Amino acid sequence: MKPEDLNPIRDVLKSVRRSARRTTSRWFAPFRYALRGKGFSCSHCGNELFFKSKGQANTRFMSFFGLDWLDPQMTMLRCSECGLLFWLNDPPEKVEPGSDGEE
Repeated sequence: MKPEDLNPIRDVLKSVRRSARRTTSRWFAPFRYALRGKGFSCSHCGNELFFKSKGQANTRFMSFFGLDWLDPQMTMLRCSECGLLFWLNDPPEKVEPGSDGEE
């Protein structure tokens, strides 16, 4: 097989790779969030993009008795610029691009 015969295959593979990159960036990219209707930004660097995850706030009392599973689960927002971590009791709302007149 000649190298020029592989060009269509390479084009298809590049297209698949680009599509996968777009999809994963949509799933795993940092997003803007609002808390109780107000935009959320980092208090350290002013950044507005965060990675969201869940965490459990374990207490000494519950850990001593082996009841960690009763401790509350909280939402964590990690700043995409400086990495500052915010623990939130109320889950923030994701701000979709274009909903506030941006992008």
